[in-house]
Amino acid sequence: EIELTIGPWLGIWYENPRFIVYDGAFVKTDRNNTYQVIRDDGFVYNVANLEFGLSFLFFNLLPRRPFVNWIQGAYEIVNASNHSTTCGQEGLNVVSFNFVKTGIIRRSSIPTDVALTSYVDDLDSNGEIIRGGFDVSFPDIGSPARLSNLFIDDELRVTRAGDDGSIFVMLRQEFAT
Repeated sequence: EIELTIGPWLGIWYENPRFIVYDGAFVKTDRNNTYQVIRDDGFVYNVANLEFGLSFLFFNLLPRRPFVNWIQGAYEIVNASNHSTTCGQEGLNVVSFNFVKTGIIRRSSIPTDVALTSYVDDLDSNGEIIRGGFDVSFPDIGSPARLSNLFIDDELRVTRAGDDGSIFVMLRQEFAT
């Protein structure tokens, strides 16, 4: 299960509306291009295409411009179990993480010709790509965020997140669309 969890995932359904907070008058999130990449080195990335601009009725007051928003989290696997009979059993192989860095890449979209795993490697190591990124310090407020797989195979992942139990459905996808 741990090995299946590692890799790039396209978010296709979110149960909790608080994950759509960027859909306002100035910022729109492209929900068809929202990804999570879990790496085997202890980092998880959430990456999404955004558009900044301002429209009122039929008037474009500020033309929409593409941006990429990314968040990096440090994680560990809690209650690890490598037995095939426990795959998807809630409470085992939990991804426990804290977000440590976030950023916005101006006038850019997630490239469709670069593997998502390579793209987040560049976010992590290439100073030019993370231009506009900034460090975020989160205070230690109780328990860390947690993701628990309810179902996972080579193509599909259904995850319960956090204390509120929100459900996320994700498809494995190597490249952005």
